[in-house]
Amino acid sequence: MNVLISISVLGLLIFFHETGHFLAATLQGIKVNGFSIGFGPALIKKQFRGVTYSLRALPLGGFVSFPDDESEVPLDDPDLMRNRPISQRALVLSAGVLANLLLAWVVLIGQATFAGLPSQPEPGVLILSVQQLEAADRSGLMPGDKIISINGIDLGKGQE
Repeated sequence: MNVLISISVLGLLIFFHETGHFLAATLQGIKVNGFSIGFGPALIKKQFRGVTYSLRALPLGGFVSFPDDESEVPLDDPDLMRNRPISQRALVLSAGVLANLLLAWVVLIGQATFAGLPSQPEPGVLILSVQQLEAADRSGLMPGDKIISINGIDLGKGQE
């Protein structure tokens, strides 16, 4: 089960990363001919508006492909990535990292909003359970007890 969860989370990260590249290119009018999650043979493949979307066998990455080296596309087409200014190409190349940063920011803000910010725990150590006839049981500790100091050292503040 943990393997499936790990692959799913990795796939989600790859999806956001590749979507950053894809959106940066398409919003600037740069031709894109492929969007893939994974490498290797395609498990699912769908063509839509001139772009081939695919889910592939090895979920260890992904890619957005451009028709720059295809013979049916004229080399002087202004919508090819190779014919765009360096600033536009740099934006497309860095958009994946920017998408990952945006995702991290959204996750952190969401966690802070819905789960709250981490706070200082109450001082001491809470005893959850005690095994019968062991040292804690013989010394009189009970489940629910809280140890707040040991030999004069306050567990919440350090040494007295």
